[in-house]
Amino acid sequence: MAIFIFFLGTLVFSYFSRRYAGVNPRRQGPYRFVVFEGVLALVLMNDKARFNAPASPVQIVSWNAFALSIYLAIVVFAVYLTAKAEEQDTLATFGAV
Repeated sequence: MAIFIFFLGTLVFSYFSRRYAGVNPRRQGPYRFVVFEGVLALVLMNDKARFNAPASPVQIVSWNAFALSIYLAIVVFAVYLTAKAEEQDTLATFGAV
């Protein structure tokens, strides 16, 4: 089942990364694709151990770190969207758009 999910995840990541899939080192597409594949592989390899003893101290620390990383990713994405919107407003004000 994990192999099927990995294959399906690879297809989804490939679909969303196709626009940035150039081999140009200045683009982040290939690197981002490899990172997403690695994270997916780690999640799928650790799924059995993750729910083995959910109340153990190690798992509590792990889940807290996981929740913190998701929170930080959401905050960074929100800041990015806000900065992008402000940049568009600034460009429109000066007639550059």
